[in-house]
Amino acid sequence: MRENEVDVMKHLLDVEAHASVIVEDAQTESQKKIASAKSKADEDFNSKCSAVDKDLESDCNSKIKSADDEHSTLIQNFQNQIIKSEKDTLSFNSFMDKVLFK
Repeated sequence: MRENEVDVMKHLLDVEAHASVIVEDAQTESQKKIASAKSKADEDFNSKCSAVDKDLESDCNSKIKSADDEHSTLIQNFQNQIIKSEKDTLSFNSFMDKVLFK
């Protein structure tokens, strides 16, 4: 009877060792799957971020160019207005004499 109990204990230890190996293999496999999924998710994320970044940069550059063009037009219009304005040098000189030589 004692021999039978020892055989049962050995068998249970063998089953436990086999189960431990199975659990280790499962953990290793799950870690591989998680690493693969993370890698794919990171790749997808970076790809989508690059696309959004490219769109935003293009939009920003377009707005900057539009603002520069508008600014140049305003400056040119102002310069044209000043050039075309009538100059009253007599009144200007009179004003400067009052301001500077009071």
